[in-house]
Amino acid sequence: MAVIEFINGKNKTYGAMKRVIEYITNPAKTEPHLIGGLSCDINNAYNQFVMTKRHYQKEAGRQYIHFMQSFAPYEKITPEEVKSMADELVKMKQFEGYEIIYATHIDRAHLHTHFILNTVNAVTGLKWKQGATELQMIKDYSDELCRKRGLTITVGKKGNYKKRGEYRAKIKAQSWKHELYLAVKEVKRLSKSKDDFISNMNKLGYKVNWTDTRKHITFVTPDGKKCRNNKLYPPEKFTKESLLKTFELNTSRASDEVDIENSTNCSINSTVENVKEYIVAYEKAEELELEGLRTGYRKIIEHNNYILAMKEMGQGNGYEFVTWMYSYDKKGVTIGRYFNDYESAKENMAIRSGLIDRNKMFNETELKLIHTNLINYVALNPNIEYRIEEAIGSVLDKIENIIPEILARDELEELELVDDDGLEL
Repeated sequence: MAVIEFINGKNKTYGAMKRVIEYITNPAKTEPHLIGGLSCDINNAYNQFVMTKRHYQKEAGRQYIHFMQSFAPYEKITPEEVKSMADELVKMKQFEGYEIIYATHIDRAHLHTHFILNTVNAVTGLKWKQGATELQMIKDYSDELCRKRGLTITVGKKGNYKKRGEYRAKIKAQSWKHELYLAVKEVKRLSKSKDDFISNMNKLGYKVNWTDTRKHITFVTPDGKKCRNNKLYPPEKFTKESLLKTFELNTSRASDEVDIENSTNCSINSTVENVKEYIVAYEKAEELELEGLRTGYRKIIEHNNYILAMKEMGQGNGYEFVTWMYSYDKKGVTIGRYFNDYESAKENMAIRSGLIDRNKMFNETELKLIHTNLINYVALNPNIEYRIEEAIGSVLDKIENIIPEILARDELEELELVDDDGLEL
């Protein structure tokens, strides 16, 4: 499934145009072979955009159009295939004569391509115009490209474009579903049987209708809202079979855990309070309006030139959290760190903004050594227990968020893994 999204931002200055081009071609987010250009040199796109505008004396108004083609995390598609689809998308007749630079990003769970289009046509000098019909044409062609490759297609009403007020109302109305999702996810992780799962959900105020005669499980929230397990994302993680399998794994490792009941109650209560904290903060926060920034982000915390923001992802996919550093003039943000959970985002914000003294933690050399040793351990132990591998993955994620350059390709290529006999792997 591919989603086409046009990004509304402050795109009326050359500075904003230059920054957004630098953003989409950032080596930390993409690779050289995943960057493409239509009617422009990818290494000189900004200057070409400016020269075209000056040639036709059309330097006022919107300088560029920014849109994305995003794919769901579960789609079996490679970055190269996503880039190939982008190559085909820009060949639409609609884009003839326009200069476009685009790049496929691989730094997130979902693959996506950013497109930056010069609003002045290099051949005709006409400015880009778009309405609901033009946007739908691009979406339809994107769907056709997906169909050819056997990818899923979203089916819905055409031209269904919501105003910001309607969208915010929808976000607020759907927050209960995200709370349910987090509760089920956490209780699933900590329960040892179907009855244990139902009991733990009841402690949170949720009713669970799980019978052998019905295909789906129905959850009822404390205020009476109903939701089936197949409406939680990703649905395959919340089937009856998946839940029962997880309970079996939890039971097998229960002997290694101390006071699991108290641990379960503490974790569940902590999760609920955590969710309430950031949802309340989100509903009170104002939307961020900064140059080059996609719409939908709201500022939750600001300290020492750093901000923590969050965005509702829509379609029941929860929230995205990010920490940024302000640009020197505070008109934009840079160097984002993205998270799926609020606690990790708060921890990163505390470290980056200086709320936590770095000197009281591991230094970078020690963290890199820990990172290398953990990778070696996983590589040399293919039959490692699931719970240990999960814990190691969590530690690696935290180290990589503190030291992003640790993921640089040249550093990883220099890393030598050896087995017990000293042979290179």
